[in-house]
Amino acid sequence: MSINLSESLRSYVLANLPHDRTNADVVAALREITPPELLVRYINWQNRLISASPRKVLQSSTFARNPLVQTRSKIIRKIVKDIERGSDLTKYLSRGVRVGFSLPRDPGKKELHRRPDLDLLLNDWGIHHLHISTTVEADGFVERDGPLIFAAFKEQTAYLIDVMNHREWTNDHLIKVIVGSWPNAGLAFELKGIIPSEQTYTAEERAQLRGAGLSTCVKIDGRAFMPNSGISTAGTSTRASMTAMNILRTLKKFEDEVKANLAGVINFIHKNGGKVQGDPTFEFSLFKQGCGVVETTTGFPILLG
Repeated sequence: MSINLSESLRSYVLANLPHDRTNADVVAALREITPPELLVRYINWQNRLISASPRKVLQSSTFARNPLVQTRSKIIRKIVKDIERGSDLTKYLSRGVRVGFSLPRDPGKKELHRRPDLDLLLNDWGIHHLHISTTVEADGFVERDGPLIFAAFKEQTAYLIDVMNHREWTNDHLIKVIVGSWPNAGLAFELKGIIPSEQTYTAEERAQLRGAGLSTCVKIDGRAFMPNSGISTAGTSTRASMTAMNILRTLKKFEDEVKANLAGVINFIHKNGGKVQGDPTFEFSLFKQGCGVVETTTGFPILLG
């Protein structure tokens, strides 16, 4: 039998990645992208969302002392409760999360910071920003306000770093608070054995480098730190690229297993309640627990990793 999960992956991403389907240029550009890069784009978009899962909320001392937190304490308490309950937090995010792929405004310029499908702060430093409001507008997002909550999210924990105004995307204060508050949380890591350069970057210089898809280390007390993320020259996160590579390896392993031992795969499906009739066919899919395939004649899902 033939099996081509690469093309199945392409079809899955094109069907599920949010983009302007009325824009012929966008549609054409997407179809020119290879399946591996499409998967990176899809994962990069997924990473912008925050899974609706209950989390313990930790606040840095900087966050707790911030006068902006005090003046908006009632609204922030509501947001904290939503995080703790595992409520959907999408309404607090940028409206750009509705865009999974877009084209540059000017094809002749890179200008990653102008791409609505890229959150460069998140992709580079792994930090989300939440809008501080509980008034939901017609499109499902809360009102935009000046100050923002800067936070990092793990599966079971939310780390509230600080509240700052817009355009603080490259302020290394965020990384310094992370390192000072949660040095062992895996949100940033020290480049041990590396003596940091005497050169320091201004926020404007970091913004220019990030806009070109380049990460920079942060010097803290004579030590060099990097966030637990990193940005690629395409503006996507290196974490998305690594996840995509792992998925592609997993799919290749399954393809090889099907080709070498189809009877064993069919037997596995039968043992788990699926009744394959004739030759099975498989399509790529993503599940809550990870990547996998669906046997299309039965609808039987197989979680691969």
